Amino acid sequence: MFTAVEDVSFSVARGEKFILLGPSGCGKSTLLKSVAGFMPPTRGTVELEGRTVSRPGPDRVVVFQEFDQLLPWKTVLGNVMYPLRVARHLPGDAARREAGRFIAMVGLDRFADSYPHQLSGGMKQRVAIARSLALNPAMLLMDEPFASLDAMTRRRMQEELLGIWEATRKTILFVTHSIQEAVLLGDRILIMSRGPGRVRRVMDNAAAGQRETMASLAIQREIQGILGE
Repeated sequence: MFTAVEDVSFSVARGEKFILLGPSGCGKSTLLKSVAGFMPPTRGTVELEGRTVSRPGPDRVVVFQEFDQLLPWKTVLGNVMYPLRVARHLPGDAARREAGRFIAMVGLDRFADSYPHQLSGGMKQRVAIARSLALNPAMLLMDEPFASLDAMTRRRMQEELLGIWEATRKTILFVTHSIQEAVLLGDRILIMSRGPGRVRRVMDNAAAGQRETMASLAIQREIQGILGE
């Protein structure tokens, strides 16, 4: 049996942006899937607000890096309305208004009637985030959502996510192998070793929201040192 992670323990505060950072293959996505309820841990437990997580639920919504997570036969509006109708059981008009609010939040008002094949990669990710927020989850789980984007789009999406968090204060658990992205986005950063993944350090990030400042560059160098130990 392959062991992906071992002796990993951490807690995430309500409203926190918490980063799982480490090299490829260290078990970051496995941890995220366990929190989502897709992959129960072989040992230990995952708890959300005092309740043991044993299966997926609408209180934890995942945004993946793949662009095919949208329903191709539905428009942007239809994709965001879908969970509102199915999971929250809102009637048509209420679902349309609520969906419109989240589409506006991610800046896609003009594309509400467009289909996924008509959108760029970054726009598809914004739709996926809007659809996730529409479920009003307790946690937004993000598995390297910007990794497949070009550098300029990735930078813009990082700024968009910070803006969305300011507007919603949702708890975010974010997986990345980019030190720069971790320092920009995270209030706290859990640094993992190579597989089987273990916790190297959990560090507070005083440079959250800062890009290429003296403080953020210093923390990036500190993390590089930890990963190189």
